[in-house]
Formats: sequence, structure tokens, C-alpha cells
Amino acid sequence: MRRLSCLLVVMVTAGCGSSGGGGVAVETYNVALAGAFIPFEAERRAPLAEAIGKMDADIVCLQEVWTQADKELIRDAAEDRFPNVVIFDDDLDTELDDATNQNGVEPPAPKTVPCPDIVVTGPDTVEKMLNDAVDCVSANCSTMPGSEDGRTTSTSCAVSECALQVGPLVFASTRQEKRCYSCLATQLPTSTFGEIRASCPEIIDQELAFDGQNGVMILSRYPLKDRANWVIPGTWNRRVIISATAELPDGSELDVYCNHLTPIFDDAAFPYNGQYGGGEAGAAGWEAEQFLQAE
Repeated sequence: MRRLSCLLVVMVTAGCGSSGGGGVAVETYNVALAGAFIPFEAERRAPLAEAIGKMDADIVCLQEVWTQADKELIRDAAEDRFPNVVIFDDDLDTELDDATNQNGVEPPAPKTVPCPDIVVTGPDTVEKMLNDAVDCVSANCSTMPGSEDGRTTSTSCAVSECALQVGPLVFASTRQEKRCYSCLATQLPTSTFGEIRASCPEIIDQELAFDGQNGVMILSRYPLKDRANWVIPGTWNRRVIISATAELPDGSELDVYCNHLTPIFDDAAFPYNGQYGGGEAGAAGWEAEQFLQAE
């Protein structure tokens, strides 16, 4: 991905000269508001919003602001410094603007729920495999032990304590079981155990985290026009490229793009289960998806 990094530097550098004066300060910041994926997420939330409102920049691209509530919290906290904001509200029903894969083919949309009450391999139904995994996480890593209203304390706890129970889904051989693991993995950081048990066997598209919301937003000192949201393929998380044109004080304009592409996971707990990996598995699948997004 070195070529992409260099390209981004060139684009920002070119933009900085367009104001004809002292330049435009552009910053990007991953705030990591991602539920139990991130330690101390709740404690970091308010200080983050306050700090963003004090950033010494003209335009800021934020990543991993996954909920509308957090986007609005940051928007309100930073209003004095950045009165112009670009936010788009996506959900599980948001359609892709370009759903084609590396071969120019659009993969078929799922027609079944992720964790149905059917046997695919072995003696257990896919739904029972899900419930066995949730039972273990609930017993060992719950914010409210003994309650279906509890949530996962941390994903690291879930991985360390429940590898045996989750293993049948992690190392599944069928597409159906892989989809069930995708649902479990994306819901564990934020949903209650009761919500996971209810949604994964009932909602067809429940394989995206944060109910299909995207995680990016643009903050600007300058007025913004021509706002757009380009929705691209993404496994486990909604991936988008949002954009707007900033109207600079000297009358010139600067096109601004903000995105957060798929990361490249290389841990066994994060197998590639998507349809945009170019036929690859593991880290190679995540990398192929990222490169498709970059293209």
C-alpha cells in the first residue's frame, strides 16, 4: 500500500497550495470509538470530543466515529472551531454505489439469515453454535454477569476465554457458518447478549457492525458544498468515501475526501469471510478487499 500513501501525500500537498496564502491545514484522526474493541472507550468519549474541538487545523477527517450519537457529540463539541460538518447516516439497508468485485461481477446478496436453525455440518444447528459461543462470553466476559442485558467487557477477553466455544464458527468450512461468525464478531463489541441471540438468527443483513453505519465525518472551518457519500464494498463494517468542496477565504475551492478503508487483519480471530477478497483467505483476503476499495 506504499503507492497509496504517497498518492495521498501528493493530493494533500497539492490542495495546500490552492488557497493562495498561508495554506490549508488538513488533519486526519482515528478516534477509535468502537465499543469493546477498544479499551476505555467510554472513558475516552467526552475528552476526545473536547480535544477535537481544540484541534489546530482547518479541515479534519475523522475515522471510527461509528454511531450517529458520537458523530453528533463531536459535532456539537467542535462547533465553535468547526461550524461546517459532513455526516451521512447509513444503515443495514444502504445500497452500494459500486458493488462489483475484482472481476467486475456483483456478488449475490444473502437470502438467508446469518445463523439459521439448521444443521450444516456436525450435529448442531448454526443457531446453536452461535448460542454456545454467546453463552461462554456471557459467563466469562460480561458487563452484567448472569443477565442477557450484559455486553462484552472486551474482545480480548472473548478471544482468550472462549476460543473453544467460538472455534467451530471461526474455522467453519461452509459459507453459512462463516456468515454466522461474521454476525457474532461484529455484534459482540456493542450489542447485548440478548440482542445478538435475537438478531443473528432473524435479520438477513446483520453482518455489519454498528447497524450498518459508516465511521467517518468531515469537520471544516470553511463553508462546504457539494457533499456526497460514495458507498463501497466492505466486510464487517460499512465503508464509504465522503466528500465535499471547501470554499476558501480567497475565493478558491478545495475538494476534500475522507475515508476509512478495510484494515488488514492477520489474527485467527479475524478470518476473511467476505466476498471481495479476490478468492483469498486470511490477511490476503483483507488486503485484496482494501486494494479494491483503493482502486
